[in-house]
Amino acid sequence: MLAVQYGMGADSLAHQLGKPVYEATKLLRAHKDIFPKYWEWNQRILDTGFAEGRLETVFGWSRAVLGDSKPASVGNFPVQGNGAEMLRVAIGLMQNQGIKVCAPIHDAVLIEGHVNEERECLLIAQKCMQRASQMVLGEMTLTAEPKVVRAPSRLMDEDRGLGFWNEVMSILGRPPYISY
Repeated sequence: MLAVQYGMGADSLAHQLGKPVYEATKLLRAHKDIFPKYWEWNQRILDTGFAEGRLETVFGWSRAVLGDSKPASVGNFPVQGNGAEMLRVAIGLMQNQGIKVCAPIHDAVLIEGHVNEERECLLIAQKCMQRASQMVLGEMTLTAEPKVVRAPSRLMDEDRGLGFWNEVMSILGRPPYISY
């Protein structure tokens, strides 16, 4: 569903699902029928971007929209751009609250804290994420769910990251990662 909202077409959807294109086309039509407000909003974004030649996030980060710009990329900009604004603001808020931010990870942050202060750090980080979402979205507040990883474990995407990590470990002559 997310890929469809980001502009995935019938051919790509069919390939991903291992289904004929006509079935993917039916699924796309159903999505547009079920979520008409989203698609109306998306069309307004496209119309505005192509008419004005640019789009902006809430805090003014902009991108040019040229005649040959891909509609999927243009339509995706407000979500990705304002999501980046939220993450940037949240990281600043966390740092101001004394949270040690190690790295942004797409739509999340990796923070470090002492195990005795874990609960407090997580609550502060969650509140910062919520406050950042309010600053960008107005009245709407997004929730953030923490995932705690303690040494010697690692944050690992079991579907995509584990194979690559184990390959790197093999090259280095180290044992593969085992989830605890």
